[in-house]
Amino acid sequence: MIKVTPMDDELAIGHEGRIAWVNAVANQREFDRLMASSSSQSEQHKLDKRSKLSQLAAHAEMSPTNYARKHSMLPAFRVAAKHGEDLMHGDAQGESFSRRLGMLTQKPGAYICQSCVNDDLKKSQRSWYRRDHHLHGVDWCPSHEITLSEIKAPNPWAAFPHHWIEAGEIESACKVEHGQQDMAFLRCYAEISVALLDQDTPLDVRAVGYLIGKRAQHLGLRTSINGQRSTISDHILLKAPEKWLKTHFSHISEKETSGFIAKIDAAVISRTIPAQGYVYGLALASLFDTSGEAIQYLNASVPADVVARVKTPSRRDAGFWHGEFWDIYVQHGGLAARIAESLGMDKTYLQEKMSTLGMPSLHNVGASKSWRALMRLHGGEGFRSSCELEKVDEKDVEYLLRTVNPKVVALACNIVGSSWKDMAVVTTNFPPLRSTCDAQVRTVSPAPNQEFNRFIDTVVAGQGSALQQLETMAAA
Repeated sequence: MIKVTPMDDELAIGHEGRIAWVNAVANQREFDRLMASSSSQSEQHKLDKRSKLSQLAAHAEMSPTNYARKHSMLPAFRVAAKHGEDLMHGDAQGESFSRRLGMLTQKPGAYICQSCVNDDLKKSQRSWYRRDHHLHGVDWCPSHEITLSEIKAPNPWAAFPHHWIEAGEIESACKVEHGQQDMAFLRCYAEISVALLDQDTPLDVRAVGYLIGKRAQHLGLRTSINGQRSTISDHILLKAPEKWLKTHFSHISEKETSGFIAKIDAAVISRTIPAQGYVYGLALASLFDTSGEAIQYLNASVPADVVARVKTPSRRDAGFWHGEFWDIYVQHGGLAARIAESLGMDKTYLQEKMSTLGMPSLHNVGASKSWRALMRLHGGEGFRSSCELEKVDEKDVEYLLRTVNPKVVALACNIVGSSWKDMAVVTTNFPPLRSTCDAQVRTVSPAPNQEFNRFIDTVVAGQGSALQQLETMAAA
């Protein structure tokens, strides 16, 4: 077997393709057999159980950790890791990560910079696929700042980049033109992404979540689910080019003002569950003016007591979350802090889980205009009049209808009571309202009144806007 040395910043999957090409290997099965036969008998047994990334490292006569840092996208996928899992990329104890993520890129397909290809051919008479051309959202070469080209061939890794250029099998990867002002943010995002790609070890998620949350609060941003202030995702909307966001982060570009996006706003401040690498890059690019500031801040030391008191989240099965948890939620008035304390769970982790269940924290819920409108609706007030009385956008209330469990609204009505002026009178069969949660709250029906249920069913079914559904119901 002819040895093929990996080039600078070459992608592992591209390196594999060059080895196959140089050795005239026809298919993946033959390639795997050739890799195994090229190892000594003592090495073969180990390689059979190890990841493709480790096999390529052995072929290149490099340590798995060094190969992973220089030729895989693992550092981009694992910017942060859970406590106890912050192993070096490519570490033997982290073979599950290498096996699952080691040969992947952050975006589908193969991308090249034609200027890089020309430079490579001049220097070494060969071309290769680079890691920094395969970062999510980076449609241009970080070195030359020209638009990348995507290779359209079914198996792009089967040949060198310059072969595809000669064959005309390429097209522009960027469909949107960016101005100079746009490029300032995009350049910062790309530089942060490239810097994170060079980390040999994931950062501790406990420290990363703390630092990003602290920075967001310093800028006056909200890090809680409920509230009136802008969120981190709002700040991203303000800073990032609109068309670029629509292309790569559509869930942010389509969000409502002050809306809380769990995949962004909760993920980047979580101290227990790591976010995807590019999510950290996006948040950091919005929170800092330069990539240097962002990386320096991310590597800042964090007080030991801050990370030490973060509890590893307890794992419970689906039966607990969809059964027993409701009683616990009611018992503590829907307050995440109290529930977390009673369960011995990390608050951030718990809030994320509660959000997926449609059971957000009800802390200070009476101060939210959207929630007050929702509770008016539950009490029998019309949808439009509820929104008008609270001076809130109908879409904000629709969002709550789609994301909040109906029985949580009934609980919120009990907890808040008729504490604001002209609150609609609740249904007569509803238990007496109280300003705090007590044992009697357990008697709340699992769902609000019939008309409210009917309204929610039509909205959640996605059959039109809330207002359209009300008008249809009235006509019937």
